[in-house]
Amino acid sequence: MEADHVWLRPAGRFRQALRPLTGADLTSLMQGHYGLTAVESMFALGIQVPRLYARACEGLQVVSFGQELLLRYYDQWPGYAPWAHLHPRDAFDLVYGPLLRQFGVGQPRQAAERELMARFIVAMGRSVSTDRRWFQAPRHVMGSRKGSPELMIFLKHLVRHEDEAQKVFDSLTRAVWRARGGDLDVLVPLPDPGNPPEPRRTGPKKKVMDGAAPRAAALRVDLIAAVAQVRNPKAPELIVAVKPSDEKRRRAAASKSAAA
Repeated sequence: MEADHVWLRPAGRFRQALRPLTGADLTSLMQGHYGLTAVESMFALGIQVPRLYARACEGLQVVSFGQELLLRYYDQWPGYAPWAHLHPRDAFDLVYGPLLRQFGVGQPRQAAERELMARFIVAMGRSVSTDRRWFQAPRHVMGSRKGSPELMIFLKHLVRHEDEAQKVFDSLTRAVWRARGGDLDVLVPLPDPGNPPEPRRTGPKKKVMDGAAPRAAALRVDLIAAVAQVRNPKAPELIVAVKPSDEKRRRAAASKSAAA
């Protein structure tokens, strides 16, 4: 890697962080520890509008899911992303291709690919129902897809970890989900080559087992709700700064209640 693409030594600040990262963490890491300018930080995080960067830097504002992925990545592996044009399908093959090949060929592999594809999408805080089209988009339009610049940058970084892409991807996505109150492995577990998933049933609807459709619909609702939760978490209480005036009002209210 070229020298001008390398920052300082890794910060290692967020490995044990069990809360969502905020604007204060963003500025502390990118501008405080690594000494980047605002423009350099915007470039590294895939933020294209200064106004949006200023909003992301607000102290108690929880950063987006994709920005937190990048911050946790930069916390351990500082440096700009490789100049590579990476389609999401290429990134999927890089991350889960070795695991998928363990399922052989035929229907078990197709079922495993379907589950791994859902895992790959949900792990990044995206919706399976809409983001399958992400993989079908022509390669020349991927960079312009609204809402995904930070994820595309994150995926490009995985090229630097070709031999451990799954390990890096799973560790970071699990950390973000855990910090935001979710459990990725419970919601979309990795398929086991020793116990391959059942192929999807086909045929007339009347042959579908009683209750299967409602259960599948309930699982989809749970999945959508879980993704929405991790994409829009509440500000972590551990870092909420209380203004002196707010503290005085709280104490006055507590004293009044005690007197009553």
